[in-house]
Amino acid sequence: MNKKIFLSYCQKNKEEANSVDIAFKEKGIIPTRDERDLKYKQSLEEFMKQIREHDFALLLISHDYLLSENCMYELLQVLKEKEYQKKILPLILIDNFFDSTLKISYIKKWVEKINQLEQEIKNMVENGMSAHISEESKKLKKYKSIENEIGEIITNLQKCKMITFIEGEKCNFETIFAEIGLNTEKNILQNGREELQKTSDLFSENKLKTNIGMPKVDISFRARNPVKVVKEKEEIKKKGTEFGNEREKFKKGIVDDGVVGYIEELINRNILCKFIIKYGDDYLKNISLAIIKLEKDIQKKVMINVLNNHESATGYNGWSNYDFFGTFSINIYESSNDAEIKELSYQIIKNCARYRQQFEYTLECLEADKYL
Repeated sequence: MNKKIFLSYCQKNKEEANSVDIAFKEKGIIPTRDERDLKYKQSLEEFMKQIREHDFALLLISHDYLLSENCMYELLQVLKEKEYQKKILPLILIDNFFDSTLKISYIKKWVEKINQLEQEIKNMVENGMSAHISEESKKLKKYKSIENEIGEIITNLQKCKMITFIEGEKCNFETIFAEIGLNTEKNILQNGREELQKTSDLFSENKLKTNIGMPKVDISFRARNPVKVVKEKEEIKKKGTEFGNEREKFKKGIVDDGVVGYIEELINRNILCKFIIKYGDDYLKNISLAIIKLEKDIQKKVMINVLNNHESATGYNGWSNYDFFGTFSINIYESSNDAEIKELSYQIIKNCARYRQQFEYTLECLEADKYL
């Protein structure tokens, strides 16, 4: 079955787009997406219009998507189709998508964008730059079209049964494949796995028995040196046991040289964020307190590590994991007098607000604090 799929997403959701892309490739379908199919010197607007030529448009609906001029332009192109509802395949990345106030929030955002752009155009005219406002005028026209349509778009999506990206990924997007008629077809990867299993079974039946009594080592394709990898795993396990007391102290908000060493070990292994997720339900306040007690250089390392790794650590186990990092960063921000630490904390809170709306109000307050 030769289906043409257009993958519409915001660049900030590239990781999610990659997951969908891989799943479709396993079904023998290569979706159209900008980073692969936008040709050298091709107009971006021309490329986006191609969405109408596809059988389906898979939309990764996120906060950034609904505020993106290009993403919303793509969506408006689809809406020009008579039976657009049969053509769109939405995956929701907004935690409170079915909130009754959501529509109003995004209408307000686009009204703000329009007002800001109108002011920019006014300033250009007042400064004698009227001959250079054509691009801004075109953009303003787009903004007004989006503002006029976004309320109805959200309402129509809310009226339908939707699935979140998390739900879709858990079943390898089979719900999407069923919708486009691919649910009964055997995918390419499965065929490959079956052939590999046949080869493996044949090898097992005929292999020599000369390896009896040999020690087991990791010989996966990812292993660098099988024996070395096993030894490294044993060392990690041993070191994890040695840090048992420090781990418990850290969870209680206690800081000493041993706890500092343990925190540095978590940073070096890039698992500090996983620690926060694992123990956040019961110990987040204490963990924050421990970080607040650290010397500035270690505290800075902690916040840089959290900023760089909190999204990947959160994964798709639930957007609620962002609550841990947002709350943690608020605690650090409010307790620190250091501008650098505050800025790192602010950036984490800002990112968490993309997925958890309650942090948007916090951001507004923090922004106001700069001038009060």
